[in-house]
Amino acid sequence: LEHDLIGPEGGAAIGAALEVNTALTSLSLWRNSLGAEGAAAMGHALARNAALTQLSLGGNQIGARGASAIARALESNRTLAALNLGENEIGGCYANGGYYTNELVLTPQGPVALADALRVNRALVELNLRSNNFGPAGGAALGSALEANATLRKLR
Repeated sequence: LEHDLIGPEGGAAIGAALEVNTALTSLSLWRNSLGAEGAAAMGHALARNAALTQLSLGGNQIGARGASAIARALESNRTLAALNLGENEIGGCYANGGYYTNELVLTPQGPVALADALRVNRALVELNLRSNNFGPAGGAALGSALEANATLRKLR
């Protein structure tokens, strides 16, 4: 389901299905315009799903709010081993027209929430956070979390 533009509504429907699905182990929703609302639905599902081991939510503009919802789920999820959150503006976004304006607005809430989750999560082995504008505060939070996490093997 990559590049299928399912949007927040499709994300909510898939999230609801994941809450009861016990068979699906891998799901890629790369570039589906889920936004924070779709990510919240995925977070809700991850808190209840015990089958999914791989999830790709890259390129969905989930922002800090969506990342925080995923982070809350990671605190209790015991089965998800690989998570891709790359290219989601988790730590900030470019204002006034995008990348070429060089007006990056950093917000540490998303990176800090993910770092807090990594302190207690013991299932994730691989995590992709590339191209999320974590900034100095987000980098510091992540570094501190890695000191407490003994299960993560691959971080991008």
